[in-house]
Amino acid sequence: MSSGAAAQPATFSPRAVLFMLVAGLVGFVGLSVLTAYAPELKARSQSGENALSRSAVGYAGLVRLLQAEGTPVVVSRARAPPSRDGLGLVVFTPPPGTQASALKAARTPGSRRTLVILPKWSFVPDPDHIGWARLGGLASLVTSTIRADGRLDLHRSAGVTATHLHTTGDGFGGMDGLATGPITSLQSVRLAGANVLLTDDAGEPLLVYVGPDTYALTDPDLMDNKGLASLQAARTAVAIIDALRGGQGPVIFDVTLNGLARSRSLLGLALSPPFLGASLCALAAALLMGAHAAARFGPARPQAPALSLGKAALLDNTAMLIQLARREPRMGRRYAGLVRRALARRLAVVAGSGLQPDISRIDGALDRLTPTGGVTFSALAAEADGARDTTALMRSVRGLHDRQREILGERL
Repeated sequence: MSSGAAAQPATFSPRAVLFMLVAGLVGFVGLSVLTAYAPELKARSQSGENALSRSAVGYAGLVRLLQAEGTPVVVSRARAPPSRDGLGLVVFTPPPGTQASALKAARTPGSRRTLVILPKWSFVPDPDHIGWARLGGLASLVTSTIRADGRLDLHRSAGVTATHLHTTGDGFGGMDGLATGPITSLQSVRLAGANVLLTDDAGEPLLVYVGPDTYALTDPDLMDNKGLASLQAARTAVAIIDALRGGQGPVIFDVTLNGLARSRSLLGLALSPPFLGASLCALAAALLMGAHAAARFGPARPQAPALSLGKAALLDNTAMLIQLARREPRMGRRYAGLVRRALARRLAVVAGSGLQPDISRIDGALDRLTPTGGVTFSALAAEADGARDTTALMRSVRGLHDRQREILGERL
C-alpha cells in the first residue's frame, strides 16, 4: 500500500457515539428507578384483600369512595405510627389463614381504633386481566384471626341475602335500618364475651367489639369492591366507617398483613426525600465530569515510547545510573581532567613526551595564568578530587568551569 492511500473511515461517527451514550445513560437511569419502585408498582397490580386491589375481594373502591366523601385516607405499607389524640381508624383486611398473633404484632398499641374485616372468599388471580380475581368458593380459615384459641361460632347463610342493619350499642343509632344490598352467603360470627354492635334481620352479629379498641366486621362484602356494587351498600359502608372513627381523623388501610409491607433499600432511599437532592447533585456532578472528559483542551500529546533512542536518551540513562549508584561525588577528578586536557589543547601547552601527559607541567602552566588574588587551577582540581557530596562537587565544578572561561577569554 502506498503512503498516500486514503485512511480507513471511522466505524462510528461522533453523532452515533453521542446517541449511544445518551441512550445508555437514559436506560440505566430508567432501570434504576424502576428497580427502586418495582415493589410499589407490583403491589398496585396484585389481586387480593387489600386497599390497593381492584379485584372483587379488594378495597380500592372503598378507598376512592371515602376520598370522594372528603375523608382523609392513607394506604400504609408500614406499621402505623402512634397517635397522640387517638383520632382516626386503622383498617386491617387480613387474608384467610392470618393468625391472631400476626394481627397483634401489626397493630400499634394504644393509638387509634382498629377495624378488622374478616376474610370470607378464596380466589385465584385472573390470568386474563391483571389485578382481577376469580372467586373459588368460601374460605374456611377465619376462626383464628381475631381469637388465638379459635373458639367462635361461624355462621353463613345460604344463597343471596338482602338484609338491614340493626343497632344494639351506643354510637350507632343513626344506622338502624340501613340496607346492605345483596350479599352472597352472609357471614356472621358469635364470640363469647364480645359486645355485638350491629346485627342483620335475623339477629346475627355483623359488627362486634372484641376490645381493646378493636372491632371486627364479620362479612367483607359489606365493604369490598364486590359488595359496593349498589348505592345503598356504599352509603352503609361509609356510615360504618364514620361511626367507628368518630367523624374525625384519617382512615388508615394497613396492607402489611397482605404481604405488601414496604421493603427498605439503599436505592429506594437515594431516590426518596430528603436524600433525593443529594442524588440529583451527584448525577449532575457525574454529567459535568463526563462533559469535561469528552472535551479536549489542546492537541493530543504523542505517547512516549517505552525505550527512548538517541544520544540524549543514552546520556540521561547514564546519568540516572550514576545517580542511583551514588557515584556523583567521584566524578570531580574526571571533570578536572577533562578541563585540563581541553585547556592544554587550546593553549598548546607542552605536556611532555610519551603517552601519559605531565599533569604537573600542565597545572603549573595554568596556575601562572591565575589572576591576582584568584584560586589556582591546581587548587580547584584538588578540591574537585576531594569532593564527598553533591554540594561540594557542584561548587568545585562551577569553579573549574569559570576558570576555563577566564583563561580562554570567554565572557562570564
